[in-house]
Amino acid sequence: MGKTLNFDKIKALLDRIPAEFAGKEAQMGWFPSAQYEDGTPVAYVATIQENGAPEVSIPPRPFLKPTIDARTKAWTKLLESGVRAVSAGRATADQVFEGVGLQMAGDTKAQIASNAVEPLSPTTLVLRKWRREGLPINGKTVGQAAAAYAEDPSIIDGVPSDPLQDTGLMVATLTNAVGKTE
Repeated sequence: MGKTLNFDKIKALLDRIPAEFAGKEAQMGWFPSAQYEDGTPVAYVATIQENGAPEVSIPPRPFLKPTIDARTKAWTKLLESGVRAVSAGRATADQVFEGVGLQMAGDTKAQIASNAVEPLSPTTLVLRKWRREGLPINGKTVGQAAAAYAEDPSIIDGVPSDPLQDTGLMVATLTNAVGKTE
């Protein structure tokens, strides 16, 4: 005699899968503990870079929205294959969300590294150089930096110009987690 289907087991499996995924989500971003030396939260700086701050002449340098726009379909497919893995007993929902979150963070880091954003102004590059040399940066030094560049444009030669990768902290502290939906 052949095998018979156990509809109670099938129903239990089908009921378990939505319950295992319910209230969870893949998250990517910066934890409050991620801060620059002066205590500025990395998430705050990332938000300014993403959206700009026109009041202080910082243009938008979006890296989150382009990543989301370009990669959402791939993340959805990854989630779909994860649901199949959970239904087959090869993974848990937490493992699936962890994998999706890792991919989201990796894709965002790659977007940051691509440097496909508006370049830094020469004045900002002078300020970056001076900060790296240990000089304090304030409102007064901004004008001095502009004047220094006007006098000698070679002052910025060799200064790293990647807008989103000054110290590397934003990329280094970008992480993921399995969180709860609100």
